[in-house]
Amino acid sequence: MLFGLRCYHKHEFLRNFSVIESLIKETKQITKRPKIGEFSIDGPELDWIKCREDFSIKFNERSKGIFFSCDKEKQQKVASFINKTENILNISLNIDYTKFYYTNLNFAFWIEPSYFWKNCPMKRSFFTILLRSGLDYNGRNYEDCLYNKEMISTKNAIQRFLFGFTEFKEDPGVILEGVGKGWVSYFANKNIEFVRSKLKSSFFTREFLFGEKILWTN
Repeated sequence: MLFGLRCYHKHEFLRNFSVIESLIKETKQITKRPKIGEFSIDGPELDWIKCREDFSIKFNERSKGIFFSCDKEKQQKVASFINKTENILNISLNIDYTKFYYTNLNFAFWIEPSYFWKNCPMKRSFFTILLRSGLDYNGRNYEDCLYNKEMISTKNAIQRFLFGFTEFKEDPGVILEGVGKGWVSYFANKNIEFVRSKLKSSFFTREFLFGEKILWTN
């Protein structure tokens, strides 16, 4: 329970529960209702996209927020899961919290990600995975949700990222949005040396004593 313990050792500095804002986000849905876990950007009418990689073309740094489809009773679970993740990150960093809003549609959840998530295509990809992972969160199974079937192959990258190494070092000319791109495609089954070379931190400036090739060194 590494990340759960790290999160609450410093609970006095962290938000320990998620807050869904009281303001209702108004939107319009005329076409077929989406399946759980689909995404849409804002607009005159919601246009749902199932594939995260397809959605990455529309979700960018300038996006104020995104819609996520899930039943209303699951929306608090998703918000709590993201909140827990941001609590963990804030042990090492200082990021703003994502904001969540109910909508006038009981299956559409409006989410305004922290700029921390929006400022890099790899982090945007990871964020959309986290939203789906949060659908099964019950307040006690954080790591089970975090390392689910889709995510387990990227465990090295997830652990390093949540430890505070969140600065992604892009390869020049490599496109990170679109089909076959993103977090899972990039980090699946990659070894520690590769993950260390791609996820860095400005806050960790010295090598730890455990060895030069372990997950927690810069």
